[in-house]
Amino acid sequence: MASTDTGGNTAAGWAHQEITRYAKAASKGDRAAFSALFGLRAVPTYVSIACLAGQDAPLDALTIRVFERAWHRLPLLEQPEQFDRWLLDVVTEVTDAEPRPNLDETRGLGRLVGGLATLVPRHREVLLLRNVFRASAASVAQALSLEVDEVHRLEQISLELISEHAQPNQPASLAA
Repeated sequence: MASTDTGGNTAAGWAHQEITRYAKAASKGDRAAFSALFGLRAVPTYVSIACLAGQDAPLDALTIRVFERAWHRLPLLEQPEQFDRWLLDVVTEVTDAEPRPNLDETRGLGRLVGGLATLVPRHREVLLLRNVFRASAASVAQALSLEVDEVHRLEQISLELISEHAQPNQPASLAA
């Protein structure tokens, strides 16, 4: 069982400490610390954007937009230890403002992305934190002020909704 200790006793704990340290410094204007944050969080941010906005979205441009917005807002970051949660809020805000392309519903990937788009923000947050950022259920629960059981429930519901949406539509004669 993965430890939720953020004291550095695990790789995840060490990474959390590094992100927190860089977030504190970057919030005070340290560009090198912000560059380090970008290096650590760019790929998960890119994947999160792809999940939220779809593969046809301008993913590189949106990733840059997220980090530009994050840089300007970092002085307002009150809890550097919650940087990943805060960054996910920025990702959600940027992708929600992006016009959604028409998905080719005949392609499986298009249906999966469409399924993600149907999720309410709380379900998307849980799904992304657990499956993209690989956060433990306990960490997600703490970040979102939920119980661990609720995190598991929301994750399961989200996966079921996406799975249902990903199924090709069957003709009415086959549905019964």
